Amino acid sequence: MLVLFETAAGYAIFKVLNESKLQQVDSLYKEFETPEKANKIVKLKHFEKFQDTTEALAAATALVEGKISKNLKKVLKKVVAKEAHEELAISDAKLGGVIKDKLDLNCVYSPAVAELMRCIRGQMESLISGLPPREMSAMSLGLAHSLSRYKLKFSPDKVDTMIVQAISLLDDLDKELNNYIMRCREWYGWHFPELGKVVTDNLAYCKTVLKVGDRTNVSSTDLSEILPEEIEAEVKLAAEISMGTEVSEQDIDNIRHLCDQVIEISEYRAQLYDYLKNRMMAIAPNLTVMVGELVGARLISHAGSLLNLAKHPASTVQILGAEKALFRALKTRKDTPKYGLIYHASLVGQTTAKNKGKISRMLAAKAALAIRYDALGEDTNAEMGAENRAKLEARLRHLEDKGIRRISGTGKAMARADKYQHKSEVRIYDPSGDSTIPSTSRKRKIEEVEEEEAPEPVTPVVKAKKIRKEPETEEAETAAESAEPPKKKKKKKDKNVGEPEEPKEEEEEVAVSEAPEKKKKKKKVKQQMVQDVVTDEQTDLKPLPEAEKSSQDKSGKPLKRETKNWTNAALSGSDDQKSDVSAWKDLFVPSLVLKALSSLGFSSPTPVQALALPPAIRDRMDILGAAETGSGKTLAFGIPMIHAILEWRSGAEKTIEDTEPASKVESLYLPSESDPTKSVNQDSKDSEEGDLGQSPEASDEEDNEDDDENEQLGCVKVIDNVEFDFEEKAADGQSRPLLGLVLTPTRELAVQVKHHIDAIAKFTDIKTAIVVGGMSQHKQRRMLKHRPEIIIATPGRLWDLIKQQHPHLLNLRKLKCLVIDEADRMVERGHFAELENLLEMLNTTHSNPTRQTFVFSATLTMAHSLPTRLLQKKKRSLDSRSKLEILMEKVGIKSKPKIIDLTRKEATVETLTETQIHCQKVEKDFYLYYFLLQHPGRTMVFANSIACIKRLNSLLVILDCSPLPLHANMHQKQRLKNLERFAEMENCVLLTTDVAARGLDIPDVQHVIHFQVPRTSETYVHRSGRTARATKEGLSFLLVSPDDVMNFRKIYKTLGKNEELPEFPVELKCMEAVKVSQFPPSLLLNQK
Repeated sequence: MLVLFETAAGYAIFKVLNESKLQQVDSLYKEFETPEKANKIVKLKHFEKFQDTTEALAAATALVEGKISKNLKKVLKKVVAKEAHEELAISDAKLGGVIKDKLDLNCVYSPAVAELMRCIRGQMESLISGLPPREMSAMSLGLAHSLSRYKLKFSPDKVDTMIVQAISLLDDLDKELNNYIMRCREWYGWHFPELGKVVTDNLAYCKTVLKVGDRTNVSSTDLSEILPEEIEAEVKLAAEISMGTEVSEQDIDNIRHLCDQVIEISEYRAQLYDYLKNRMMAIAPNLTVMVGELVGARLISHAGSLLNLAKHPASTVQILGAEKALFRALKTRKDTPKYGLIYHASLVGQTTAKNKGKISRMLAAKAALAIRYDALGEDTNAEMGAENRAKLEARLRHLEDKGIRRISGTGKAMARADKYQHKSEVRIYDPSGDSTIPSTSRKRKIEEVEEEEAPEPVTPVVKAKKIRKEPETEEAETAAESAEPPKKKKKKKDKNVGEPEEPKEEEEEVAVSEAPEKKKKKKKVKQQMVQDVVTDEQTDLKPLPEAEKSSQDKSGKPLKRETKNWTNAALSGSDDQKSDVSAWKDLFVPSLVLKALSSLGFSSPTPVQALALPPAIRDRMDILGAAETGSGKTLAFGIPMIHAILEWRSGAEKTIEDTEPASKVESLYLPSESDPTKSVNQDSKDSEEGDLGQSPEASDEEDNEDDDENEQLGCVKVIDNVEFDFEEKAADGQSRPLLGLVLTPTRELAVQVKHHIDAIAKFTDIKTAIVVGGMSQHKQRRMLKHRPEIIIATPGRLWDLIKQQHPHLLNLRKLKCLVIDEADRMVERGHFAELENLLEMLNTTHSNPTRQTFVFSATLTMAHSLPTRLLQKKKRSLDSRSKLEILMEKVGIKSKPKIIDLTRKEATVETLTETQIHCQKVEKDFYLYYFLLQHPGRTMVFANSIACIKRLNSLLVILDCSPLPLHANMHQKQRLKNLERFAEMENCVLLTTDVAARGLDIPDVQHVIHFQVPRTSETYVHRSGRTARATKEGLSFLLVSPDDVMNFRKIYKTLGKNEELPEFPVELKCMEAVKVSQFPPSLLLNQK
């Protein structure tokens, strides 16, 4: 048997002398304990030594890859083939198969052979003669290094680490040089200030100072080797008349040492720059030709290596170095930067400003190709880079010359013919828009339009008063006449010639008195506005549906498109629909409300409604209600409120005798009411245009239209001796006070409550109004002037209007019903300071003993407090009262209320499926995107901070998920619009903070994702309550990172859940595909 043994020095072939010893594998090592014993078992037959390290590396590489090198093939043919009957023992079975196929030799590989190889390696120095141990060790080390470099594809000529270090050091040297030179100029400038102005080159300045020293030596010093002849003469002349101060020899010595440092650093910098240039030409020649060595080196340094830079696409290469500006632009939704480090390339620098973006994009595309060619190619020439640079230069010349091409004479003539000629249009400024007080010119303008279209009245001739016109008015009339059709011009002309003119006062009376007749004949815009105002002033306001209808009949315009709202899906009933409402009759529900419930299809009450309505309507008790989310709490307080208002109107219950506004408000928070009539009169000047039934989003969209109409409507108010009474009267002639007040924590919840109350009050003439922040306060003041019986408000805006002493809010003593929705949130310490002021005012100066109070929430009775030991440790006074008792005291409930608690022990509904996933913080984005891909539908994603919502919105926009954000920093109109779009689309994602966690009844929300674990158990219950509403099924999905575990356990303990939440199932293959394919590296690096 022969043995093939590989070493770092060459191939060795041994002859096994005693094959019987191989049978005893366990004791074979004993036969190789000494060189003498080893020589009795095996004997060296042939040794083929490697010529150099390259040959050794080729042989080792072939062995690793299971191939036969040329040298090994030669040895096997030369030695082993002669004894073909012998078996060849080898250390690699794969290599043995190749040898058997190529040379037809019988190869053996077994545990005995492996043990034999190990024993031979132990006595290799004695078995292989003529090979010193030191030489063998050196060859082994060299081969190991070479093999490692080969595996890493390492080339000493392509070490880009040196470039990264060199460019960084170059930048540091530039900073140091600037600092040293500045100090040198300032220090020596005290002695010879004129030298700095004459010698501008820094290096020449330092050499001059080093050679001259004191300025008195300038005249006797030869500076021709440092400075040109002209500058040398200027320096000598400046030294003679210098105004500098004298310095000591010690100062001169220190300045000379500083100059030495500057010169040495400058020389080293020049040497380092040459090294960098040569290294760049060796490693990335094409990139160097394209952008220059400095820009190329900075790109490599920024990416980390040339290979990393080659992985970037051209768009990333273009803005590399401007990442901060890019993310700022994405965050603020502004234009992204057009270039980064590549801006300093010579091609971009020599381009005009308007073409820098184009050239940067083209240069980045070519540079990306050059980088990949340099990093992955084997050629070291720069032909490709030079060719692409020539193309870019040609393209640059084309862009620069495109605007200044020479044209022929015909082209010049055409250009002159097409030259822009400014044509001014005479437009007269209309001063009537500067003030709400109507101007005479605007009034007369409307009257002239009326006179053109109506039969001309026969009146006495008074010419003197017609002449009283301002120049602007005459010009405006002239412009109006020129803009009219020819037919009307002719009519106007005939009128001016043949008909006398009336005095101004008579024209005004005709405009008012004849308005009804003109409406039937012609329906012009300006004429109709006059008619609308006159009609509104002479008649009382009608109920809301009739008012809308009459408005349409008067104006001749179709009604505006009905405003969409996410609550319409739940309130999509019709007057024709008739449902059996017999289940409601035993609950003392008014007949008009029963009719509305029938049309809405609400055939039976929910449990909270069945328990709350009888004590609220029959017994007039205060209600404290706690029920699951989506259980119908809005109607539980809305129906008793409507009943109380209808009862007050019928005169069945007497109100407080004081019907006048409170003469003086004693609350500390309200301003003194010095002149309430002044506020009323001021408010009466505002336009009365506006529909109380409009939703706030429609109201905001029409603000500009209303303002324009208000200006035009104001012209009628100059009529003498006319008084307007904007206070609406009830059916019995009484003044209509505020009877119902609903307070909500969020604006969206207020909008929803208003729509629900409007739906059940649609067959009554009860008016409602919404007062929330983020909307036009002027519009809301106009709505309150209609004196609605019910106001749905957020505390902040309502308190602002109370402080402004709005007439409808001056006397709240007649308030019949006060509702605080989501009360536990509303009365938390530190939240809604305005609510505390409101409650104090309602319980003191504006208290009403007969007022009913309704307090509702889904987490009203949830126990949530600090441990006693923690309170004692912080020296806080312990309050043994329950959460309900504290709440009753804050709200002002003194009598014993009716407490309704329908919450489950787990606080969430039975139809809700709760799941969780424990993951790292940086993995949350993956799981969120995976969930949105695998489980489409209507999904709400909750986070604790606005910054997180903005980041997720940017991320999902890039991933084409079309998210809709919702947070407190958004404009209210946009918030409502996003809610509407979310309710309309079946597959949509709403990214929101806890502003949408409470009360919102968005239909068919299928999933709720807690991207960040909520801070309290109440917030978790309210978030999860956005799905699984009204007995429908839903899913709550918690993403729990290690930072959230403590908070999650607190919520888990507070909710009293006995079982661990199940893990959400995830398909690992799909998850890996999401991570690899959908998330680009730039997004992964930006995760926080």
